[in-house]
Amino acid sequence: MLRCTFLLVIPLFLFTGCGDLEPDMQDTRTVILNMDFHGKSSSRSSSSVSANELSQYNTHLILALPSGEVLTSSYRNYYSNFAQGLMNKADKKVSLEIPLNTQMKIFAFLFQENYSMSELFSGTRTVGYYGESQSFSIGSQTNNLSLGITLIQVPGTGTDTGGGTDNTAPTASVTTATITTSGSAVVQSTETGTAYLVNTTVTVSNLASITGAADNKWNSVAISSAATNTYLTATGLVDGTYKVYAVDAAGNLSSASNNSVTVATTFTTVPSCSTYESGNAVDTAGGGTITFGNKNVSGNYSNSWQGVTPIGGCINNSSALSSWSDSVPSGTGSFKHKFIATSNSSHTIANYWYSDSNCSTSIGYSHKKYNSITVGDNTTGLIANLSRPSYGYKVDKTYAASTLKGITDNATTLLNSWFSGYCTVTKGVEYNLPSGNTVYKAYWNTADSGNTDWFWMSPKGTSGYSDWSSNDNWYYPDNGS
Repeated sequence: MLRCTFLLVIPLFLFTGCGDLEPDMQDTRTVILNMDFHGKSSSRSSSSVSANELSQYNTHLILALPSGEVLTSSYRNYYSNFAQGLMNKADKKVSLEIPLNTQMKIFAFLFQENYSMSELFSGTRTVGYYGESQSFSIGSQTNNLSLGITLIQVPGTGTDTGGGTDNTAPTASVTTATITTSGSAVVQSTETGTAYLVNTTVTVSNLASITGAADNKWNSVAISSAATNTYLTATGLVDGTYKVYAVDAAGNLSSASNNSVTVATTFTTVPSCSTYESGNAVDTAGGGTITFGNKNVSGNYSNSWQGVTPIGGCINNSSALSSWSDSVPSGTGSFKHKFIATSNSSHTIANYWYSDSNCSTSIGYSHKKYNSITVGDNTTGLIANLSRPSYGYKVDKTYAASTLKGITDNATTLLNSWFSGYCTVTKGVEYNLPSGNTVYKAYWNTADSGNTDWFWMSPKGTSGYSDWSSNDNWYYPDNGS
């Protein structure tokens, strides 16, 4: 097991100037983790990791994440994190600044190559071992803490032969789509190995039942990176519905993917969005004030990454870019995500994407308008953590319209994935699209110290109101103190 001993170090903070300090910023402490490696496990079913094997891993990434996060070998597949660092191999220590009185876990990822932090998050690197601790928290009186992390070897990596047998099947997934035989399915597996696109008329019980089926009923592709999109061609397949199966390096066969792909020789072409090249653009001026209870939000707010007060609204943190990878085009160097109050009953969520790191060179944008905002009860009993109060106001709003433009190929590709089946976006053209008038529900609140402080929205849904969670959007006013 990997043993982590937390030594609490109280840092000295020096402030200069006479500006007001933000009263609701979360209290944190710097901790030093002593990573004590053992070649033994307290679990009979866990394989041991030899010292010789561990010595071949030159980069050790340590993450402190909310306790609700669930990761396997995909070290970038998290929504938010509290801290991250690389272990110093000389003294086996890493320093992290983590919040007090907050449930979290420590995750460890070992790589054979030497990587810097920026190199790890600028692409997907091959993980050799990974593991996580049990949930824990530290308080102001915590001086040390010992936690165990059982390291799990990623199949097909490393040279250690002293471990046990891998009997765990991978999980296969596919992006729902209709494609022709000249197209490809977008597939993933939680482990490296091979993915198979199989017609649902084939009865699958083992790998032989797939490879023994007619050639026009299945195709395959090698999975070289776990939990990463891989393109599996539909060349030569007959029309029909297809599921994805995955086989790992140990020969374990997954269950069928939940989603499916339809292969059709011909299918209806999605119309162009040209009908919507005119019309009123979504308002991004921000001249409104929305009141809930004795509080209000007014003007423009910028999204915060992990509770840090945004400067000019520009986010270029590599971890943020990784976490938002499904919401920004490939190749994005920085972005802005803004809440804009446009009247007393409407607001805009504006996304701006840039190719550089200082939000100067635009590559596209997407603005969504919400109107018919109604404020309901002040609900108590919510989870009070990360500076958020234990109550929130029920807010209903209607998705009314979108304004969007892809300036580059990657931005246009992202927008087309969002509006697939509705209309086709052409690069370089701005569109103003009507919406389906879906009503969304969420809790809203601001910091109790005034309306120039933090503003939170819980995750929106169509059937109910969600409690505060790691998926909340944090905003700070652009003119805040």
